[in-house]
Amino acid sequence: MKEVAEIIGFNGKRISDDDGFLIDPDDWSEELGRALCAQDGLHITSSHWEIILFMRSYYAQYGTEPMPKVIIKELNKTREGDTYSIKDLYTLFPNTPVHLLCKYAGIPKPLRCT
Repeated sequence: MKEVAEIIGFNGKRISDDDGFLIDPDDWSEELGRALCAQDGLHITSSHWEIILFMRSYYAQYGTEPMPKVIIKELNKTREGDTYSIKDLYTLFPNTPVHLLCKYAGIPKPLRCT
């Protein structure tokens, strides 16, 4: 039997489906993003947050989620010094980084299995 996500409501509104993805991306807030991370036991750092905010920006511009290599390439364009790698992405968001990032960034469940 499928487990229902703990957060299906936030601030008095039903905002997520049974998998924890927002029904309406416009319901997202930083507070909600942090709550979704905490629900999964993810203690976010500035690196986590930078990538989550990038996902929201990318989705707003293109209407889809980026593949991992696009995330890394685009983020590294703006970084000085330390850059991200695919390994970093999988370390920060284990197993299915794009899937988790979509959930935490409040964008639709990805169509691809990444």
